Amino acid sequence: MKDAVIVIVGCGATSISLLGSLARTLQMDRASKLTIYIVEKRRLRGRGLAYDADAISNLLNTRAGFITPFADRPGHFFQWLSANRAAWKNDFPDLTVEPESFVPRPLFGLYMEYVASDLTGELAQCGVYVIHVRAEVTDLEHNVDGSLTVITNTSLTIKADYVVLCCGNIESREYSDFERHPGFYASPYPVRKLTRTIGKGSSVAVLGARLSAIDAVLGLIAAGHKGPLTMFSRSGYFPSVRGSQGRYVPKLLTLERIQSYVGQHGRLKLSVLVNWAAEEIALAGGSADLTALPPAPPTDPLAFFESEIAAAAEPRPWQAVLYATNAFIDYAWQALDDNDRKKFLSLYQSAWMSYRVSIPVENARRLVEAARKGQLSFSSGHPLVLRKADGRFAIRLGEADGCEIKRYNAVVCVFGSPRDLEHLDSMLVRNLVAKAIGCANRYGGLDTDPDSGRIKGPKGHIVPNLYAIGELTSGTNFFTSALEINARHAQRCARHISISLTQGVADIMPAETATAAAGRPSQAA
Repeated sequence: MKDAVIVIVGCGATSISLLGSLARTLQMDRASKLTIYIVEKRRLRGRGLAYDADAISNLLNTRAGFITPFADRPGHFFQWLSANRAAWKNDFPDLTVEPESFVPRPLFGLYMEYVASDLTGELAQCGVYVIHVRAEVTDLEHNVDGSLTVITNTSLTIKADYVVLCCGNIESREYSDFERHPGFYASPYPVRKLTRTIGKGSSVAVLGARLSAIDAVLGLIAAGHKGPLTMFSRSGYFPSVRGSQGRYVPKLLTLERIQSYVGQHGRLKLSVLVNWAAEEIALAGGSADLTALPPAPPTDPLAFFESEIAAAAEPRPWQAVLYATNAFIDYAWQALDDNDRKKFLSLYQSAWMSYRVSIPVENARRLVEAARKGQLSFSSGHPLVLRKADGRFAIRLGEADGCEIKRYNAVVCVFGSPRDLEHLDSMLVRNLVAKAIGCANRYGGLDTDPDSGRIKGPKGHIVPNLYAIGELTSGTNFFTSALEINARHAQRCARHISISLTQGVADIMPAETATAAAGRPSQAA
């Protein structure tokens, strides 16, 4: 193995997945000098934004027995919880954890901190040095020898043979003009900050309706907030509620079947995929009418949540089938023709996310309780935020005269990481695009090679030693918020780097993607 320096940008869950895969994938040569820098602007290692030391009302939406940052270690989180009770019981004294439990996100973050430390020790024993740097990466430069120089917001620069962007969720610039105004929050995290800085009697608008928005609402209520709360859904959809079912292994809706179809027809049709999904749901013991898609948003969100809570008392086979698509959703997305991808994003994405990304029934019950008390209300439509002279915020739904305008003391923006690079609040991404090191994928995020995760330039060329995993690859991989999917991509990236290190060849396809690539349609589109 040649001497090398690897820089991982970010130290959240995806970064830990990559570090774990590198530890198990690299053929360690004790005579070599391999150094891994992990550059993270936050203080805590391994947690990232999603699992920060925050309010315990922030719950995972995956059961404790299933969630893991490692593609080849199923159940690792629950195994760690069972073997290391002393490490977490003082911080969570009233918590009883079973495989079926939805535990607080900060507990998973604590686990990730321990895992980060353990992996650093494992790699050190193999002669690989892991150096954690607290800084923000703001730019990259190409060097004449093919290496990359990583530039941070401190005086530190690092010359690297490989750089992997594991940036996680990046805030939106959509409302950047409001960030200097008291009462406006560009992110709900940490939720504990919201509970400390927003007055208990303040009226609060939460712009968003998915998991993080629910974290914000429930965190405020748990901390004793008494003022009115409004949750705004731009699409009108709200998350479904997780049923009692376990995991499901598809028999019809499989990667192999999709590959076979692509091999025969060249491209996958959305209508074909929908028909297969309906067949699989029936095979799993459920029923679903997929002839009228997309389903309409609920006209009464409170009634919707009440019906979802009732349904969640039983297994929901359609949910199990949707979750099982994690195994191939990236490949299926890449196999769809252009018209179907555009159609899906414009017509179906919001509905799909509301059904695919569900919430624990405990959270749904708390939302319903707050709504019944009159503290929480729901609103649908595109909110337009206006700053008023009295220091409050006005939110208008729609542009027409006569549209209803409501006033709030505080606004919490929870729209998630934008797909459009123009809306990302990232100096690093802006510089990559400006220097033509990377470019936007037409469907979102940075354009990347689907087989290796390496970033593509504006002319379609692959940057040999620059990779991205997670939200920045949303256009290439579509669904990039699932830990399970990002762990698989981290494993792929680690294998690619390992082969390059041991053989000195950057253009090598990992063995795990060779079969998929054989049936993969051209990515020129």
